[in-house]
Amino acid sequence: QLSVNVKDASIIRHNRNLSEMLGYSADEIKTMTMLDFYTDDENGALKAWQILGTIKSGNKIEVEATMRRKDGDVVWVLRLLK
Repeated sequence: QLSVNVKDASIIRHNRNLSEMLGYSADEIKTMTMLDFYTDDENGALKAWQILGTIKSGNKIEVEATMRRKDGDVVWVLRLLK
């Protein structure tokens, strides 16, 4: 679970599963934005902006996107966001 400020993509709240999946500590995640987790391509960053726009408009979205772990590995995630 990840709660994001849609104005600047800063992270408001997250759960332990996100930390474990991406390899960041809770303290590290507090200093990051949602955009820091997504890869720099059409499967990552572009989808991250799409997610922010959809959430900002009050709609739900199910999206499959690529995220980058702290160690550099890429993982595919399927997320339902609202």
